[in-house]
Amino acid sequence: MEAHATVVQAYTQLNESAKAKFHLDVTVALLRSIMSSGDGKSKESAFEVICDREEYYMLTTLGLPYLGSEVASAHVVQDGPHTYDRWEVRNPKTGQNVVVFFNTDQFSTTKSRVTDK
Repeated sequence: MEAHATVVQAYTQLNESAKAKFHLDVTVALLRSIMSSGDGKSKESAFEVICDREEYYMLTTLGLPYLGSEVASAHVVQDGPHTYDRWEVRNPKTGQNVVVFFNTDQFSTTKSRVTDK
C-alpha cells in the first residue's frame, strides 16, 4: 500500500496522471479492504492487517500517531488462537486517548514491531 502511495506522488510529479490514478485506485482499494474488515474498536472488530506497516498506515489515515509521546501504549494481545496489536494513542484533534485493535493473525508476532510500552 505504501509503495503504491509513493508511486502516486512520483507519477503526479512526472505529469503521468493515468499512471498516478491507477496507483491511487490500488491504494484506496487496499485501504478500503482493511477498513471494511472492522472498526478497530475491540478485538472482535479489529482491523485485519497483513503487516505492521498497514497498522501505521491505518493509524495515519485515522489521524492518529504511531510514534512519539502521543502513543500511550502498544502491545501484543493473545486471545486463544488469535493475536492482536492493541494501540492506545492520544487523538491530536480531541486530546482523548483512543484504543485501536489490529488482528495480526496473518503475520507472525515475531515480526510485529509492537512492544510493551
